[in-house]
Amino acid sequence: MGRLWHVLGGTDKGGILVREGQTIASDALAQRLSTSAIVEQLELIGERLRYVLRAGTGPVTGWVSLRIRGKDLLTPLEGSAHDFLAVQKRRQATYTIPTQAGKEGKVAEESAEDQVERLVFGFLHNSTPALNFVQLPPPVPTQRKPRVLCLHGTAGSVKVMQYSISALLGVAKNDVDFVFFEGQLELEESHPMVQLARPFYPREVFRQWALPTETDFGWRSYDGLEVAVEHIKRGLREHEPVDAILGFSQGSNLATIIAAQAAKGLCPPLRCVVHFCCSQPGWTRQMPELFREPLPVPALIVRGEQDTVTTGADEIVVLYRAAEIAKHSEDHRPFPTKKDEARELAMKVREFLVRTTTAE
Repeated sequence: MGRLWHVLGGTDKGGILVREGQTIASDALAQRLSTSAIVEQLELIGERLRYVLRAGTGPVTGWVSLRIRGKDLLTPLEGSAHDFLAVQKRRQATYTIPTQAGKEGKVAEESAEDQVERLVFGFLHNSTPALNFVQLPPPVPTQRKPRVLCLHGTAGSVKVMQYSISALLGVAKNDVDFVFFEGQLELEESHPMVQLARPFYPREVFRQWALPTETDFGWRSYDGLEVAVEHIKRGLREHEPVDAILGFSQGSNLATIIAAQAAKGLCPPLRCVVHFCCSQPGWTRQMPELFREPLPVPALIVRGEQDTVTTGADEIVVLYRAAEIAKHSEDHRPFPTKKDEARELAMKVREFLVRTTTAE
């Protein structure tokens, strides 16, 4: 099978132009090849590529130019088309998490299939050298509780986040110290998520961390990402010592970056991270040097079975060497509305936080 290419161009035009034949004088097809599509090389003549579409939208096959006026329209990817198709096939199957030592949701040692799945991130990252990992910090001393910094989602605030994870605060208040930090960007009243939340929080100022963007795959990326990360690192310093990060939605997405920077010694170290409702991680391509290798930070990924807003739990799992996964039966929320189910999930999160922050 042929080489894989990633479409970079056409961000302002809905994709890049595709022609029927090799020459640029041949007829153009009506549909463009979407930005961020992945194609397999069938033939390469000079700087003209004949392809077959493997992911994204656009003509199934045709001819495209590799660059125009010195600007790259496509870039070659690591890995083979055979491996990429294996990953696609695996993702179409029912997703299950293996068990280990009798603990439901604990991921076992990485299998050959897991190694193939991890190639997806090789396809989406460039060849920026990886940074070395530092050792995890020592366990939290018995004289104090583990401290967890909580990051809200889009159209969130401290008050909104506290309410959203109230099930966890109720069961873990004697064991864990939860602190909260707000995003630096204030949302306008016209924002659709503000309009949805306003009846429940009539006086609240709603915030987010960065401006979300999205590829044609649905993979999430951000404008102002570096500023958002530095803002969260300011929160780490203000609330130090912080032993863990817990994030929901956009806060959960950015928590992967904080976990990666902590693992590489670029911010205060962390004992663990908890993710609620993650998007597909297009932001890893914006900071590829952080994600060239699986992160050694223990992670718990929680997803809602009916969540159609964020669908990236599977992709977040493979960012970590050893991740645990939990779920609830409802939609885009940290905890379900059913009290018994919410308490059961909260107890799992509490157990994970205490175990990973205090165990040797």
